[in-house]
Amino acid sequence: MADEFDAEESKLVSERNLASQAKGLLDNPMLVEAFAGLRSNYENAWRAAKVTDLDGMQQIKIALVILDQVEGHLKHAVKTGTLADTQLAIIQRTREAQDGPATESAWYDREMEPGERA
Repeated sequence: MADEFDAEESKLVSERNLASQAKGLLDNPMLVEAFAGLRSNYENAWRAAKVTDLDGMQQIKIALVILDQVEGHLKHAVKTGTLADTQLAIIQRTREAQDGPATESAWYDREMEPGERA
């Protein structure tokens, strides 16, 4: 059973770490500005495109879809990490119920809540 938890925990910790990186990107003012600027430029180009320029409009649409997909991928990683954090907490509680309280080192492996002391 410990091997099951260890393999699952490794995957969940990886997902949590990816979520942290994705959140950092989504919160990065430069990236937020880049997404907004690109979206605005593409939407303006779409509005300015001639109705007969189907190829141009298609290229703009593709660019908007890709922009949405990149942003969606990052948001999905954040949600996955949040779920992974919840699952890690469940595993920790299950382990404590089976083996007693966690060792001190296990507490250093998780992120601390605001105001929490080491």
